Amino acid sequence: MLNKIRRLILRIGLVILTLLLLFAAFIATLCGYNRHMLAKESALIQHQGQYVEIDGANMNIYTEGSGDQTLVFMAGANTPAVIYDFKPLFSLLSDTYRIAVIEKFGYGYSDDISGERTLSTILRQDREALEKAGIPAPYILCPHSASGLEAIRWAQLYPDEVTAIIGLDMAVPEQFDMQVGDIRQAQTQTPEEAESENALFNFWLYDMGAYRLFRFASVFPASESPRLTDAEQAEYKAITYHWYSRFYQTAMAREGILTDAQRSDMTALHDAPEPDVPTLLFVSDDAEMFSKMLGENGLQKWKTIHENYAAGLTNARLVQLQCGHYVHAEEPDAVSAEIRNYLNEVL
Repeated sequence: MLNKIRRLILRIGLVILTLLLLFAAFIATLCGYNRHMLAKESALIQHQGQYVEIDGANMNIYTEGSGDQTLVFMAGANTPAVIYDFKPLFSLLSDTYRIAVIEKFGYGYSDDISGERTLSTILRQDREALEKAGIPAPYILCPHSASGLEAIRWAQLYPDEVTAIIGLDMAVPEQFDMQVGDIRQAQTQTPEEAESENALFNFWLYDMGAYRLFRFASVFPASESPRLTDAEQAEYKAITYHWYSRFYQTAMAREGILTDAQRSDMTALHDAPEPDVPTLLFVSDDAEMFSKMLGENGLQKWKTIHENYAAGLTNARLVQLQCGHYVHAEEPDAVSAEIRNYLNEVL
């Protein structure tokens, strides 16, 4: 009987050892494949735009077209290839308007940068970058998602620089009330605390390249848009994979950390009056995303906060679209037509 138990324990041990060895081999293979692909994909990444030096680092600004009015495209959080992400839309508008695309630090071709990524810091850097790139105000700001908060703050503080806001499923201040309640009481973090909490997740998903198993590059609709060439689609995905491989070490990731300084900025944004500039708001019906963000009935909440925001403005129009959150990539024809019609009416 004792010998049978020993043999059983030995067999179980061998099975566990085999599984561990297979898992280690899988990890090594995945890591090696990821490094090989990153090296191969780096050759696809070719700089587009103009570098300007801000705070000792290079920020990228892309321009196209030569109209009298300037549309400034501002990326939502976690959008790696900003220029190509907006290209399906701005390529339909650059015959009439001057196009400027801001790639904030940690995005696209721009450098990474250290330090906190507060709303006031990002706004200062973006304004300086446009000035150094020779793109004078006033601007028609075209923010996607989280950049809506920056656009609103821009218009609050510098109303002479903002002619209008085109919200591409953009965030609005009332979102705080649904997500964190009183922003003054919301729990803050340091970048070190956030990094520590995500250490294992970062190692597995990013450092080891597990993101490649899930085709994460394809979650960005523009990466497969027919308005991009095959080469542009390939570069979009290459930029995305490089971004995923270093995500939690970048300035982009630190934008999402609510530090004391960031809470102060968000409180000031929340408490200031809505900037009463002409505003066109595109709202998607991405129910899955907004349920994750805002909880039960998330999509209806998302629509309601935009209706509330528009109601406080003298000249606002809300357009609901049946598409995902990246409205500029999924419905560029409809969005570009609405932008032209609206701007022709109000400006």
